[in-house]
Amino acid sequence: MNEQQQPSQLPSSMRYGKSKNTSVEASTTERQFSAANGATFDENTNEIRIPVSSHDGFLDASQAILSLTITNTSAVGSEKFTLCSDVACCIDQLRIESGGTILETIDRYNLYHNHKMLWASSMAGLNQRSGMGGGPEDGTNTGIEVDIGAANAFTGAVRLQSGFLQAHGGKAIPMGIQFEIVLRLGSGQSSFKNTDNVASKYTVSNVKWFCPMYRIENPAVMSDYMEVINSTPISLSGQTAKSYISPIQAGVGVKTAQLNDRSLSLLGVTSILRATATAAANLNSLEGALTGVSSFVYNFDGQKFPTSDIKYSALDCGRAYSQLAKLYNDDWSGTVKRSNFVSLTGGQSQGSLAVVLKKFSDEELKMVGLNTARNASPSSVEIDCSVDPTASELISYSICESIYTRLPNGSLKVSN
Repeated sequence: MNEQQQPSQLPSSMRYGKSKNTSVEASTTERQFSAANGATFDENTNEIRIPVSSHDGFLDASQAILSLTITNTSAVGSEKFTLCSDVACCIDQLRIESGGTILETIDRYNLYHNHKMLWASSMAGLNQRSGMGGGPEDGTNTGIEVDIGAANAFTGAVRLQSGFLQAHGGKAIPMGIQFEIVLRLGSGQSSFKNTDNVASKYTVSNVKWFCPMYRIENPAVMSDYMEVINSTPISLSGQTAKSYISPIQAGVGVKTAQLNDRSLSLLGVTSILRATATAAANLNSLEGALTGVSSFVYNFDGQKFPTSDIKYSALDCGRAYSQLAKLYNDDWSGTVKRSNFVSLTGGQSQGSLAVVLKKFSDEELKMVGLNTARNASPSSVEIDCSVDPTASELISYSICESIYTRLPNGSLKVSN
């Protein structure tokens, strides 16, 4: 009997008329895209450009990985350094460019990457991160991370956290698109931990982006596809981040940091407070700490978000934690332990601020965030410090939706 004839009372295990759709005829292979502007890079020769083309197939970028080799070139013979998180710790900026158009830019990418991996991941994802990229084996940066001794090297792989590459719904990059993945390396000081607090020197080589590519072998399907893209814009959407950096002065009282975000769909904001002295030291581990924070609130278009300030202390952290647990996903994820969330100890703390601004929690809907681009009203975060946080910097990431559109002439544009 067919699906319409089956009573709704039947369990799914007995609905034999319901089955998966048969796949279109296709073939697949893994494509390798390499850096085109050099073989070895460091903090001086620090820009890596990887040209990518989908002229002969569809790129399943959600399944792609970036692979690279980090070599310790420090002068001291016995000196070793430790990855801060995984091999993405050396990436200070991620850019996606196409035909002179910048589709995406994420500054302080290494800090963003680590934060998202800690809060948007599960324990299974944490193990994958450790196995692929040398990341920590627990929800902090104090687990068994990879040490690289002098003159030694480590090769690891990561999934780049890009809205264009990690499109909603796992949508593939359409056939006929050319773009560049541009990576800017950070200093050894900002990328690695060194217990002797000595500046780490390193090189990056063997930079490759591996991506599955499939070809549709059905001529009728491809004929329909070509007819559509040659006459109609097609779009995909994804979650990206915009960064804002503000100094925080020493002393108690309310600290205000301007964001002035302009996004069509702002899903949320996270702010990471880092003591200037800690960030400048080679003991740094891409961490943040809620030093001195007693409450915080975000302001957009003259309104508070949330409507009442979020109180915080080591014994009252549940509401603050919950904002981070639902910031990147709708399933309340995260691997940060409470002890590390409230810790003020260097190398162990993973505290940060956040607010969620989604109107709906539905993966099938897009543009569900707050529209902060409709006017020029200022936006900010206010942090009430009952204890001196010392001179610090506040790095805020606006988590927003981007729409990437391929025009009939083959060019790309972005709106976010």
